[in-house]
Amino acid sequence: LLSVENEPATKTITARVIADTGGLFVRTLIINAGRGDGVKDGQAVMSAEGLVGRIVETGESSSRVLQLADFNSRIPIVVSPSGQRAILAGDNTDWPQLLFFTNKQSISLGNYVLTSGHGGLFPPGLPVGVISKLGEGSVRVQPFINWHQIEYVKVLNYSIN
Repeated sequence: LLSVENEPATKTITARVIADTGGLFVRTLIINAGRGDGVKDGQAVMSAEGLVGRIVETGESSSRVLQLADFNSRIPIVVSPSGQRAILAGDNTDWPQLLFFTNKQSISLGNYVLTSGHGGLFPPGLPVGVISKLGEGSVRVQPFINWHQIEYVKVLNYSIN
């Protein structure tokens, strides 16, 4: 009736974390899945708890994952339940911050942070974390994942095309 289209299917590729390295980025992981397994640059990477980051380099049998907390990471998010949109920006600490939100009064401690789906790389609604600190000029997010205990991840093969 409204010409609503089905959400695109999301396939997953399971991989093991084989290294925790720096290189050009401060907060990255190396996983044992690459182009031969269907991994592509930009794909979202999840652990059992929530979003870890995105693929930034792929080899034939391994890939580099840029973590949410890296200074180079920027992810469009939505704060639930208010629907406030913002950008989750890493700053090399364990608690990324929110940028470009319009109404701080609609954000409360404990609100959930989810991916918004804008840009088409990540599916909407992936769990990211909770609002953990409301300061003068910053809003901090505590990710659902434990940065030091990531062993296995899922790479999401999501496409809006």
